[in-house]
Amino acid sequence: MSKRHSVKPLFHFSIASLLSLLPYLLCAQSDDSLHIQVTPAEDVENLVFEEFIKKGNCVKIENIQQIGDIRSIGSFKNAQKSIGIDEGIVFTTGNLGDIIGPNFDTGSTGGQYGGESEAPYLSQVVRNVPFFDVVGIEFDFTPTSDFVSFSYVFASEEYCEYVDSEFNDTFGFFVSGPGIDGDGFDNSINVAKIEQKNDAVTINNVNHLRNSEFFVNNLTGIDADFCDIDFAPRDLEGFEFDGYTTKLQAFFSVIPCETYYIRLVVGDVSDAFLDSAVFLEGKSFETAGAASVRLQVNEGKPEKDAVGIKYG
Repeated sequence: MSKRHSVKPLFHFSIASLLSLLPYLLCAQSDDSLHIQVTPAEDVENLVFEEFIKKGNCVKIENIQQIGDIRSIGSFKNAQKSIGIDEGIVFTTGNLGDIIGPNFDTGSTGGQYGGESEAPYLSQVVRNVPFFDVVGIEFDFTPTSDFVSFSYVFASEEYCEYVDSEFNDTFGFFVSGPGIDGDGFDNSINVAKIEQKNDAVTINNVNHLRNSEFFVNNLTGIDADFCDIDFAPRDLEGFEFDGYTTKLQAFFSVIPCETYYIRLVVGDVSDAFLDSAVFLEGKSFETAGAASVRLQVNEGKPEKDAVGIKYG
């Protein structure tokens, strides 16, 4: 197993890159309104009902469970400027407090909860690697419509130095149930994918080199120099992570009135250093419309077979 220091390489920098941080350092304030705000969860059941499920939806939610250490699960708000989502649920492979800006250090987010983890679901996204600090939520749901969707952002401190490396921190939204015959654990499918490409949303698939239209740069000058990209951070003051996706939308077809299982999870890959996180948009889990007469079961599968992400 490879080992790294939690501090990224500092020998690839220029005087210009150091000076580029000066305006941010001079303007740094303690005003909470400038930062994303994070609150640790006390109870994941209340968290899901209060922060994630769209009010007024005819969907039954049961058996809500945490995955991993609850200290890495919480709610967030005041994040519109940073990630394009104002509030919702967050789970991270490290400390919740490390999410908050400013991002002046090249590798500070590296908390470790849980150690090496069994991750049969994540193993379908990144194979033959060890996982660490796996965390997330899971629950059963029974929709009355034929379609489910929700919005999210994936963020990581592995950007940009470890793109195309073994440290491909990853996440997934795994759904199983009637009519779903996937190739993942328990016949599940991963609905966190790039539409039409069938690529999972991972560090190695979405970054400054690949699918860059879905990547947001929040790198310090030192990191930008190291990766030979422009110094153009989104929000160094308010948000710690070095890079993240644009707001994406997961969606998938279901059979109305049947019960499904969903597992939303993120994990460090190959070592426990340098955190990653998933931000679920508040009140975005919804089942669109009412059950439709036109939707018929065909050999146990939904008539539609849509799965992937839309872009917001």
